[in-house]
Amino acid sequence: MKLKAGSGITLTLILIGILTLAFNIQPVKAEPRTIIVPDDYHTIQEAIDNANERDTIYVKAGTHHEHVVINKTVSLIGENRDTTIIDGNGTGSVVYVIADNVKVSGFTIQNSGPYHGIDAPDAGILVDNSGGNKISRNNIAKNTYGIFLGNSLNNSIFDNNITPNNWGGIELFMSSKNSVYGNKITNNWFGIGFELSSNNTVSGNNITNNGSGVALEEWCSNNIISGNNIANNCPGYGILLYFRPNHNSVYGNNITNNDCGVALEMSWENKFYHNNFINNAAQVDTFANFWDNGYPSGGNYWSDYTAVDNYSGPYQNETGNDRIGDTPYVIRENNQDNYPLVNPRTSENAIRKLIRDVENMNLQQGIDNSLDAKLTATLDALEALNADKRNDAINKLYAFVNEVEAQREKKLTSEQADYLIVAAQEIIDLID
Repeated sequence: MKLKAGSGITLTLILIGILTLAFNIQPVKAEPRTIIVPDDYHTIQEAIDNANERDTIYVKAGTHHEHVVINKTVSLIGENRDTTIIDGNGTGSVVYVIADNVKVSGFTIQNSGPYHGIDAPDAGILVDNSGGNKISRNNIAKNTYGIFLGNSLNNSIFDNNITPNNWGGIELFMSSKNSVYGNKITNNWFGIGFELSSNNTVSGNNITNNGSGVALEEWCSNNIISGNNIANNCPGYGILLYFRPNHNSVYGNNITNNDCGVALEMSWENKFYHNNFINNAAQVDTFANFWDNGYPSGGNYWSDYTAVDNYSGPYQNETGNDRIGDTPYVIRENNQDNYPLVNPRTSENAIRKLIRDVENMNLQQGIDNSLDAKLTATLDALEALNADKRNDAINKLYAFVNEVEAQREKKLTSEQADYLIVAAQEIIDLID
């Protein structure tokens, strides 16, 4: 009896062990692989169709006359953006992305079809209801839209040459939380367009020689347009806000030599500051919006502003200048920049202004001297016009930010600290 009982217990333990092992067996995930076109598959689409999730499809130089549908998470990488060409032969969209977390880089993507309606338009790259994609380092030309995002979010579009395309360089339709930065967007009917799209960031792009530069239409809100060069866009606008875009922020841009720098129609509570408005045929054609960031941050630089800077303070009635004009720049009734900048906004001029702002805060001598020294050293590094020095300038600004934070509610009020940190971060963005 004892033997039988012991055997039963042993058998039970063995079965439990087997079952436990069975439940803990995990499927083996295939390691990502690299598929080469045309070595492994003759066409790009064949390679995608036979790829697994997270594979890389590497395409050698050459012209590929096909339409590519990316319906799984893969990286599509061209050998050379100038010599690895995907050509749509004048029909449909050339690259159609419907999966998430896709990468497309290193191609010339050209010759889409002609349809420009917002219901599945023809584009060099059409991103449809997907997110987390990275589109970078491509030449995108001779399409109706260069890149079109529809119902998509959290995508990054950067370092592409988008020129020329018949309708728009980049269009965001019902799309949010996307980043568009560091692109060259030229010779399109419009550079970047938004429609029913919010919480996107457009920064550091060169948007030139288009019909219009940037257009926000139909209830676009809480978008950031910053640090772009928006120039020579004729016969349209540098920036157009039309039909109820609201609460957008436009700052730190060069808006130069356009037929009209900024036009706003049926829009409100958008904020413009630290932009350079230079030699536009008309600087602004506008409804009531906000044209400065308060004092001491300031407003915009206007090339046709001629007032002097003899005074300082919120009411410009205190002794000493502050790099802000003593009288407002009047756009039209109910529209004025209360604190126009007397010099164009550059990283160097922004640091000079911040040095003056620190001095005007009348801080204790020790912290005043320390902050001033860090900003002066930053300015010296920038004026050296050396890439390493510019990186050094950024590091010095971060040291400035750290010291400001350390002195919060000690030798600086929270309001002073917040202002100085925001101003320093904006200068870092200018340098980048």
